[in-house]
Amino acid sequence: MSLSVLLGSCFTGSVLGMYLGQSFLHSLVAAVASGGAVRIWGIESPAVRQRFRLGVIIAAVFSFPVYQLIDPDRGSAYFRLGAVFDSARWLTLELAGIPLSIFFLLMIAATGAVFLHQELIPVIGHTLEARKKSMPESARPLNGILPGGPGVFVFQSDELLSFSIMGREPAIYISSGLEQVLDAGEVAASIAHEAAHIERNRKPMLTAVFFLRVLQFFNPVALFEFRKIVQEEEKICDGIAASATGRPEALAGALRKIYRGAETASPKSPLSLGDIEEYSHGLHIKSRIERLERWECCDERGRWPELAFTFFAIAAINYFMV
Repeated sequence: MSLSVLLGSCFTGSVLGMYLGQSFLHSLVAAVASGGAVRIWGIESPAVRQRFRLGVIIAAVFSFPVYQLIDPDRGSAYFRLGAVFDSARWLTLELAGIPLSIFFLLMIAATGAVFLHQELIPVIGHTLEARKKSMPESARPLNGILPGGPGVFVFQSDELLSFSIMGREPAIYISSGLEQVLDAGEVAASIAHEAAHIERNRKPMLTAVFFLRVLQFFNPVALFEFRKIVQEEEKICDGIAASATGRPEALAGALRKIYRGAETASPKSPLSLGDIEEYSHGLHIKSRIERLERWECCDERGRWPELAFTFFAIAAINYFMV
């Protein structure tokens, strides 16, 4: 028996190997089922779509340990013979003399590297930088923008920037460059969008999801779904801002000016990871702009029966995916 085959067999037979393999498999099943459910039922609400995507992260993290608690013999050869899909059987197959488990390990290692480089390290760096720095004292307040809400301030910068500071004393900052480029309605819409982020941060669902995402740092499906959850969050805040101001076209105009060129994202094939990221971001901004321009308040009902049915189906299918 070759060393690669021996390593592959040890991996698929270990608890860690089973967790890694089944987390990926269960999240993939959940992603396909959730995506299909959203399309079949024509769900347009970003808040509801976000709940469906959250189920993919939950399935990835908790399915394997919960199933093992329910049935400790689930990993036995007897159970695997009657399973719908046996990942161990596939991962021990060879491609060019190398077990597929080796390629699987390389995939999760690459995903972990992407997670560290593009998510974890930037988040930690941004947090540490935010603690060390404070906004310049020259930042002037914009009074009367959000009565009774967080303070709004303008700081000197030619860049087109707007962001919010969370915490006990939340605040919204916009750059002087942004104030000059946008008209009054667009400025108000941008501020309303940031205010929506602050309001939703009081129910920090995304923070909890991010910690679950950290546990799945190796899982490419979880990486993709988490980014989609973040994109849905932006659309949720767009909707809150559009409803609050009554001018969705103003927010669309602000986005178009801030992200010049996003609407011209071409369908050419990206050549690098950076190209893919830029291309995907451009499509996301374009989608937000188009949604605001044809604005109709989505059906924000919870769609709980559909959600419960989908999650039950995912749980039932994944139990027999080992």
